[in-house]
Parts: sequence; structure tokens; C-alpha cells
Amino acid sequence: MSSWKRTFVKLFQFVYVISILGILGIAFSKPLHNLVPGRMFFYTLFWVVLLCALWYLCVYAERKVPKLERWMKFILPTALIVYAIALYIVSCLIRSEPVTDYQNVYEAALQFARGQEVSNWDYFARWYNNVGSMLVLSALFALGGWLPASADVYYFVLLINVIQVMGVVACLSYLAGELAVRHKVAARTMMLLLCFLWIPIWSNSSIFYSDQLSFGAGVFGLTLLVRGWKSRRWYLYLAGAGMTLAIGVILKATVGTILVALGIMGFLFSKYWEKKGRILVVLLSFALVMGSYSLYCKTLPYQKDAYRLKMPVEYWLAIGIGGNGTYADNEEFAIRCETAKNYDVRKELSREYIVEHLDNLVDPYHITEKVRQNFGFGDLGSAGYFLYKESPNIVWNWVSQEGTYFWKFGCLSTSLFFAVLFLIGVGGCVRLLRNREYQKEDFLQLSVELAFWGMCLFLMLWEAQDKQLYNHSGWILLSLVGSLNSCT
Repeated sequence: MSSWKRTFVKLFQFVYVISILGILGIAFSKPLHNLVPGRMFFYTLFWVVLLCALWYLCVYAERKVPKLERWMKFILPTALIVYAIALYIVSCLIRSEPVTDYQNVYEAALQFARGQEVSNWDYFARWYNNVGSMLVLSALFALGGWLPASADVYYFVLLINVIQVMGVVACLSYLAGELAVRHKVAARTMMLLLCFLWIPIWSNSSIFYSDQLSFGAGVFGLTLLVRGWKSRRWYLYLAGAGMTLAIGVILKATVGTILVALGIMGFLFSKYWEKKGRILVVLLSFALVMGSYSLYCKTLPYQKDAYRLKMPVEYWLAIGIGGNGTYADNEEFAIRCETAKNYDVRKELSREYIVEHLDNLVDPYHITEKVRQNFGFGDLGSAGYFLYKESPNIVWNWVSQEGTYFWKFGCLSTSLFFAVLFLIGVGGCVRLLRNREYQKEDFLQLSVELAFWGMCLFLMLWEAQDKQLYNHSGWILLSLVGSLNSCT
């Protein structure tokens, strides 16, 4: 790596550490849902101590139990089976219903899957970003078509989502081992423990919003890339990686942050750019899926009203720059924009609103309030976008905002999230202060950190929605394992 590239990487690491610790400081000072910072300190300290203790226990076991690596072949599938059963049961106990406009996606997906006429194409003409989610959901509903007519297709789709989560856990365990080469077995074991503890997975698995549907795509795509880069059949792995990432982007555009991060880091670690044929396979397979999807969408009925109803990208940027960045804080503008007569008028209104509020980009109040909206609660969005059906069971009383113990759930989930951010920041400081040549594992570590940082930057510019962090949970957990590994 040349000196200027090394300097650039060091500069990124510095910005990354400052950003993560800055986010933590602001979010910790005033968490959402009226959580008390003083109480949160002790909860966060508990998680920091526990996570560090678990990591050193994993490292100790790796050193003292030589057969642990062989045992992983049995530990991993056993852990996944137990986890899947528990996750499915918990998700059934806290079955949720959408309280936002996402109900339109559910209805359209069911109608599309049953071959019926979709009654709400106008919705997709306006919110075209949800077309991909509707098509994937309809495919899942169609797969459940063999079930009896009286069966609730919800439970079948939940099963698919639980299988997705298990696939993510297995892939993250593999990637953790590739990232922490010196403590490969310890890292894989620690990742399993982290996924068991990661509260956002437990509270989001029963939800089929685009963030949950796209949860696995980035992780699966990166796993195929890492695995395929050193395989003799690299063309199959890399083609699969490109297609998987494309499906993820169709579901949620933010999945593409990992592809951008890999491209930037691949340029800095020049040896990865030497294999241009492999890069070309990834890009061509990605473009093939994206192009096919785009062509298919042009045949759907919502296109005829797109100019009249479609919302411009500037609309979400405009909401993100006003007030605290939420829809509620910019409702007057949002309604004015949504009721405008066509796409061009909406784009002009949005651009004017952005220009009027440009000062907010450096306004302390706007920045701090937006950080709190995006990072101030640890369940990563499920509490704000879905309504848990009223139920007397104890799980409901924990996760529902109307539940008796919701404040405890909030303290536990948010303090865990804060502890993770703190340890990521500490690990980043350790790596920043080290003076050594970058190794192969540094490429993977820096790529996932850049993807996570890119998502943080995106959320500070876009409409404030903490739920969008959920499909980046994999990068958050990998960053944590990498940071713990850096401190040993």
C-alpha cells in the first residue's frame, strides 16, 4: 500500500472513531422513550463488562481446548436449531401488525400472489421504492399456496424469515473467523453468542418490512464474495454474490453500501483490483438482475400514473434536513408535497425546502436531535413502526410500548446498543494508534466499518428512521468482533 493510500485509510479510521463516539455521546445524553441517562450508564457498563468477559472467555477456551475448532462443526448447527425454535416461538408470541402505509404492501402482495387484480397500484406509483418488497412478499405468499385455505400465511412467511436469520448467523460466524485470523475459533464462537444476545433480531424477526426482508442479502453477498475469491469455482460464487446483492438493493437500496465500501477498499488494497475478471463477474451479474427488474417494473400498471404521483428522491432529503429529520417534524411540507399535481412540482418544492434549510447541516440542534432519532433506542425501529397485538403473555408486556415492562426492555436493548458502539469506538482507537502494515483481514474489517459509517452518514442526510439500521446489524456485529480482536 502506497503512503498516500495508507494516509487515506488512517484518515478514515480517525473520522470513523470520532463519528461513532460522537454518535454515542449525543444519543446517550438523551435517549428516546424517556430513558434516564443516569440509569442507562449502569446498564451500559454491565453490557460492556459482559461482552468483554465473553470475548476473553472465548479466547481462553480457544487456547486451552485444542479440539474446539473441530467441535464447531457440531456446535454451530446445534446452536442454530435451538436459536431458530426459540426465535420462532417468541415471534409468534409478539406477532405484529403494520401501523404505517406498509399495510398496502401486504394487501397488494396477497392479491398478486393469488392472481387477483391489485387494488392499490396508485400506492406504488407514489412509493415506488416498495415495489421490490411487494414482489418478494408475493413470491413468499405464493410459496405458501399449498397450505390449506384456512391457514394463516403469516406463520409460513415467518418461518422463511427465521431461516433467513439463521443463514445470517451462520454467515456472520464464518466472516468473523475470516476477520479475526489470530483468534478464528474465538471470533466464530463470540459471533454466535452476540447473535443470541442481539435484541434487535428478537424484536424484528416477526416483521416483514423492507429492512427485515433485506436483512440477509448484504451478509450473504459478502460471504459469497469472501468465499469465492479464493475458490477454484470463483465464477459461480461471485455471480451468486452479484445477484444476491442486487436482490438486496431491490428490497432496500442501502444494502448497496457494502458494495461501495468493497470497491473503495479494493482500490486502496491494490491487489484486489488486479483480478479484474472477477470484479467484472460481480458487476455483470449485479447489472443483469437490476436490469431485469427494471424492465419488468415497466410492465406493471403503476407506471401509467407514475408522473402524476411519484415522489422524487429530493423529498426524503428535504424531510431529513428539516427539524429533527422525522416526518412528524416536517408534516406540513410533506402534505404540501404529496398533494402537488405532478412529479416535477414535487421535485421543485423539495429543492426549495432543502435550500431554505441548508443551514441545518451545521446547526447543533438539528444534528443532535437527528442523532437521537436515528440512534437513541436499541430495538432499531420495531417499536415505532408496528403494533404488537394485545396479548396477556409476558413477552408482549416486554416489547410492546403499552406493555408493563417496556421501559426495562428499552433499557436493556438501548444499553446493549450503546455498549456495542462504545467497544467499536475503543477498538477503532486501538487500531488507529497502531503503526503496522495493513493485512488481509484489515481489508474486511475496514470494508464493514466503511459500510456502517456510510449508513450513519446516509441517515444524517435522509429522513430520520432508526429502522434502517436493522439491515446493517451484520456490519455492526462484525465491527464489534473486529474491535474486540484488536484489543487482544
